[in-house]
Amino acid sequence: MNEHNYDIIVVGSGTAAQTFIGDIVAYAGDLRIAVITESPAGGVCALEGCNAKKFFCEISSTVLKTKHLLGKGFKKLSVPDWEEALKQKTAFTDPVSERTIEWLISKNVSCYNGGARFVDETTMKVGEDVLSAEYIVLATGARPRKLDIKGEEYVFTSKDFLEHKNFGRSYVFIGGGFVSAEFATIVTGFGGETTIINHSDHLLNTFDNDVVDEWRRSAEVDGIKFQLNIGVKYITKEPNGKLKIFLSDGTSIFSDYVVNGTGRIPNVEELNVDRANIVLDKRGIVVNKYMQTSNERVFAIGDCINTMQLARLADCEAHVAAINCLKKIRERKSPLVSFNYLAPAIVFTYPQIAMVGKTEQSLINKGLRLGIDYEVSSGKDVRWANDLREGSRFSSFKIIMSPDSRKILGAHIFSPEPSGCINSIKTAMLAGRTVEELWRETVLSPYPTRESDLTYMLNPFLQEEKLKY
Repeated sequence: MNEHNYDIIVVGSGTAAQTFIGDIVAYAGDLRIAVITESPAGGVCALEGCNAKKFFCEISSTVLKTKHLLGKGFKKLSVPDWEEALKQKTAFTDPVSERTIEWLISKNVSCYNGGARFVDETTMKVGEDVLSAEYIVLATGARPRKLDIKGEEYVFTSKDFLEHKNFGRSYVFIGGGFVSAEFATIVTGFGGETTIINHSDHLLNTFDNDVVDEWRRSAEVDGIKFQLNIGVKYITKEPNGKLKIFLSDGTSIFSDYVVNGTGRIPNVEELNVDRANIVLDKRGIVVNKYMQTSNERVFAIGDCINTMQLARLADCEAHVAAINCLKKIRERKSPLVSFNYLAPAIVFTYPQIAMVGKTEQSLINKGLRLGIDYEVSSGKDVRWANDLREGSRFSSFKIIMSPDSRKILGAHIFSPEPSGCINSIKTAMLAGRTVEELWRETVLSPYPTRESDLTYMLNPFLQEEKLKY
């Protein structure tokens, strides 16, 4: 056994790990840091997630937009090319692992390749190396949830989907979350037939029901089929190469490919966290607002913990963990920096679904009453100028406000480009602005942009006496 001692050990090499290390090196370059990572280095976002999928999303969205504008300025559809899109994606992802290791080495970080396991509260083992440190940071990410059915070997993970070379005529997606919604949109844009199978009738559980229903209407018009309240029992492969999917209602369907879209689970099973006295729940590693686990010598960040699995949220968690880790090392007794976040989320379908804050259902579940405890401004099939120009047929929104504070509790938008509006609302929520204050600011948004449409969404809330400058 080779024994090594460090100030900090980081397990993982994705966006959370890189952000944490970047902060530490910037403010305390003398600390001894080790990274334990399994090949390939670089993390899910860059290699098989956020960035990788967007190479296909952009092409698909362009095709679907031209489809919505047929007869309104376009005479024929754009023609996508899966092979060329795959080449562009691969040109981006192939260098990621090598560049990640090169970056770590340039920061004087010691790199160990392999699976990490706890020996005790401050010691980890990787291969024949035993590493100890004053503090350990877990950034191990998440992995695809297993289906645990016969024939699972025929099912693509998201990584498989983003790497497969021969585009098929038909795809079945199991599950009703981010992966199924986005990848089904990709396939539809590239000309394939798609079916989403989900065990319940509620898709995209994190998002507002009404807005998701509008996405489903739009998706069905574009050709995506849904089989809801049904499960997959098992899958077989036919002599002709087709996959046969046997469903819980006794029926079956055929497809060229089947994709697991049931979500990702924290990648913690092999860590032996019990040896480090680290508590888990069903969503991952339990952390406090300082990003510490139940073992105060171990921080955890990113998709392996019990928060939303979002890249920028992982980066924010990494910043907080880095500050607190440095405080512990340098100042010992200094108050720690807490983390209170408000993370927007977007599903890259076409059009896109965006949200920030509370859903109406979550308020109802807490016993809050519409018209008394909260108010709603909403619209379906809106026909503002931007929607007409872009051929958008099912644009919708829902803004939720507290009548007492006049502040926004949550916002949900389905439109071709909702990110600007959602980010404006997020900023207003963080700053504690009222709907009148946000409306005044939005009036000065460049017009006509999607951001300028926010004034229309806020209009029903406005009280004239509160609009005084």
